[in-house]
Amino acid sequence: MNRQLSDDAMRLRAIRVNLAAIESGDWTVVHDEEGYLVVEALGPMAERHWRLCRFDRAASKDEMALISSAPETVRFLLDLVDRARRALQPPHGGHDQRGEARGEPQTDPRNYAAEAAMKCQEPAFLAFLEAEHGLERPLTPERAAQKLRSLCGVTSRKQLNDGGQAAQAWRQLRDAYAAWKKAGR
Repeated sequence: MNRQLSDDAMRLRAIRVNLAAIESGDWTVVHDEEGYLVVEALGPMAERHWRLCRFDRAASKDEMALISSAPETVRFLLDLVDRARRALQPPHGGHDQRGEARGEPQTDPRNYAAEAAMKCQEPAFLAFLEAEHGLERPLTPERAAQKLRSLCGVTSRKQLNDGGQAAQAWRQLRDAYAAWKKAGR
């Protein structure tokens, strides 16, 4: 059983890494020149397109919807896993008999610090911080990191992993950025 939990944890971690790697681009369904529906990925500034897949004419609407919404679906399911995990954790630092009592580290599956660091490298995130939060030019990852720390009320992005108010502030900022991108700004 311990081996299964470890394998599952490693698989979840890999899924999170893969999702973070594609999160800068949006997926959209369009018709190609031959009339087929295709899923395209747009870069963070909608500057380039690349075809991810092309649906056969026999593909159902449900199949196409499932594939084209995969990043949002995975994000939703990971959030459910995170919420369930938090609900099962003992309150106020008690020992979890499934892990901590056996000496296994209890880590938050969401590494907000790493996620924030990656966002600070994205040109679109820098543009968002400039437009919505007054980030001054030149737009650099270092300035973005400083603005992010200020907005989240921390002195280090590592504090985002401590949970509480800082983690909530990061999630709200991240969600505002996603909405800003979706609005096509």
